[in-house]
Amino acid sequence: MRFHHICLLSLAACMPGLASTHSPAVAAIPAWFEQLPGGSFAARGTEGKVALRGTRAELAFRAAAGYERLEWSLVGASAGTRVLGANQRQARSDYFVGSDRNSWRMNSAHFGQVRLEGAYPGIDVVWYSSGRLLEYDFVVAPGADPSRIAFRISGARPRLTGDGDLEYDLGQVTVRQGRPVAYQIADGARLPVQAAYRLGRSGRVSIDLGAYDRTRKLVIDPVLSYSGYLGGAGIEVATGIAVDSESAVWIAGTSTSDVDSAWVKEPYDTSRNGAKDVFLARIVQTADRGWKLDHWTYLGGGSDDECAGLSMTKDGVLNLGGRTFSNDFPMAGFSHVKENLGNGDLFVARYNPYWEGRDALEYSSYIGTTEADLPLAVAANANGWISIAGYTTAGELPEGALHTALQPSNRGGADGVIYTFNSRGGENETLVMATFFGGEGTDLVNALAMDEAGLVYAAGVTMSWDLPIEGASYQPGYAGGGDAFLTILDPSQSGFDVLKYGTYFGGYSLDVALGMSRTADGLILLAGYTVSDDFPLSIGAYQTMKNGFVDSWAAMVDPRKSGADFLLYSSFLGGSGADVAYAVAQDAAGRLLVAGYTDSFDYPVKNPPVAQSELASATEAFLTAIEPSTGGPAAISYSALFGGRRTDVATAIAIGTDGSTAVAGYTSSPDLTVTGGAGKQNANGLKTSFFFRLDPEVIP
Repeated sequence: MRFHHICLLSLAACMPGLASTHSPAVAAIPAWFEQLPGGSFAARGTEGKVALRGTRAELAFRAAAGYERLEWSLVGASAGTRVLGANQRQARSDYFVGSDRNSWRMNSAHFGQVRLEGAYPGIDVVWYSSGRLLEYDFVVAPGADPSRIAFRISGARPRLTGDGDLEYDLGQVTVRQGRPVAYQIADGARLPVQAAYRLGRSGRVSIDLGAYDRTRKLVIDPVLSYSGYLGGAGIEVATGIAVDSESAVWIAGTSTSDVDSAWVKEPYDTSRNGAKDVFLARIVQTADRGWKLDHWTYLGGGSDDECAGLSMTKDGVLNLGGRTFSNDFPMAGFSHVKENLGNGDLFVARYNPYWEGRDALEYSSYIGTTEADLPLAVAANANGWISIAGYTTAGELPEGALHTALQPSNRGGADGVIYTFNSRGGENETLVMATFFGGEGTDLVNALAMDEAGLVYAAGVTMSWDLPIEGASYQPGYAGGGDAFLTILDPSQSGFDVLKYGTYFGGYSLDVALGMSRTADGLILLAGYTVSDDFPLSIGAYQTMKNGFVDSWAAMVDPRKSGADFLLYSSFLGGSGADVAYAVAQDAAGRLLVAGYTDSFDYPVKNPPVAQSELASATEAFLTAIEPSTGGPAAISYSALFGGRRTDVATAIAIGTDGSTAVAGYTSSPDLTVTGGAGKQNANGLKTSFFFRLDPEVIP
């Protein structure tokens, strides 16, 4: 079975260091340089960063605690050196950073190289990325004098190794610049030229060369590398994925990677703006069926910003929700709340990729209380409505909603909370609904969906025996131990009229709904995990008994119907270990696609369209397709594990209009199997986002 197109994300975009050159699908999305105000350039690398200012470069390398830094500079360089971006790419970046719209940076071009023209007479310096390595070449024109070349790296004392490499020990990180490689091209052949470093006083480094043809161009290539406890560019966790009408993949999530310096400050800003930031990336397929970064958007303020989810509406607009500790989170439109009340407020943001410049951020707003507010899900519709949900320990919700809340006060220690916004509303008219949802116990809203009429579908887990119930509930009573629930709210109504439907869904022990989606014909898909042996199952379930202490589950229900007609399909899904489903969707064939993680050695695998590492162990991501109309074990069309020798978790699923299936998640494995069998060079134990897409022709 062929598997097409897997790409590993680091710093929200795929970098060439994440796989060998045998994997064009990965190598097609390289690191890049962006020009800063004032003419200098900043680079996005897999494990470090560089800022180029004329004949100087500031280098920062990821270490166990923060960054270690060096400064590279040319010695005796020409005063008229020009710094130019080269090999410009089609991709662009937008930076919605801070609350000052004038500081937002739009359509920042990506360059594959930065060229220092005329650094010495007849000699240029070219910076570029090659795999995990940051490289720069000295390009010596015919007749130019390479003996003028000299550089100094400040911040640590250099030493020459026995192999002729330069090393700079920074404590947590050892920076190594490999023995220079020099060559000339003659008749299409690469002719090596002997080259070696010479270490002078005060850290000055020059290059001794052997004989070469002075009538031809000469290239001298020092390779900058390093070793130590490194963490890639940081920790990245993808929490949302979508496929647009052009079959491009959008991925959103949270990153601890530093992406400072590329928007506001000049000179180079060496401080981190926040430990966590929100990213949104668009990745497109190329003519050779590889992948490349097409667009990158960074959204955040001066403190931590986290992404809880991504919802793409049928018109291609992207809606983000999450949590922010920033007092200067970027605001747009008629924001209902423009100030962070503290302890981490929720945010919503509507991003329109079809609009240019600052207008692409159509709407954003804070929402929250003075207590801790935790977002867990986001949903939206094409009419400009956005909902965000989670839980809070606050006693009261913010005022100003257009309609009375179903539940204006907290009934337990931690209650579910749901906010709905109309991003197209006028001033003081964008917050449509703000309501608690819960009983006397703990209640969490983990999943959301919306329809075009504005109805909000919410699912999660409740410890309350007195949860609000309405309509012909499938299970009107609490079974105990913590039940999953499904409820439907109408934000356009007020008071008790808001509640249109409510039901418990569980057995005698803990049952949790984590994922939900709504089909085009109004059915609700649910997924999560359970400890209950008596979890509600349908006739013809794939798996009628729980295999491990914790099994995942998947269900298809019709809340418009009652009794047995409500439960169209429900089944356990798992092996003898722990299995947890985070996401569920329906593909073009009408199958339930379920994704999450498992540590079961006997998790069901059938017709896998995804290749797993031969060294896979511990916790693996899974993707399973279930045909509800087929009873028993034959219901699985295909099921695959995806992972390596560390932890791998699938968090989101998206279905393209072309019938493709895209899955996003995060991994700490260094050996994920990618197109062509190449392995990812992940750093020690830190999480990196991944995605894979299954083309329709390879889906069983």
